[in-house]
Amino acid sequence: MEDRLKFRIWDNKEKRYVEEYLDREIMLSIDGTLNACAYDFSGNRSIEDINKNNRFEVEFCTGLKDKNGQLIYENDLIKIDDDVAVIKWSDYYARFMLESSEDNFDFETTYAEECEIIGNIHENADLLGEE
Repeated sequence: MEDRLKFRIWDNKEKRYVEEYLDREIMLSIDGTLNACAYDFSGNRSIEDINKNNRFEVEFCTGLKDKNGQLIYENDLIKIDDDVAVIKWSDYYARFMLESSEDNFDFETTYAEECEIIGNIHENADLLGEE
């Protein structure tokens, strides 16, 4: 599961996924702090906490792929049979869960092999069919 530690970052202000912040590399610290890292001409590194106002949302990879081979992340919308569900992390169960209008249930490898990513909650919320 080499993909288990991957993550992506949603920018709530710009309304898009980002890989850099002001042309600086984004790093996620072990304590969950989101930092922008820059180097000056002397090679000195400066680190700035860029998420003090919750501008960014970190979404972790489940380490699993859908039936088309795409990595599945938190907040992805997946279609499984005729239902649409959202991938969410549960602190209580310490695992990824599927949340749908019908029910919430564990997200397991068998579901991943059967499901298809159809979007994410930021860009495709209309696919949930909720107002």
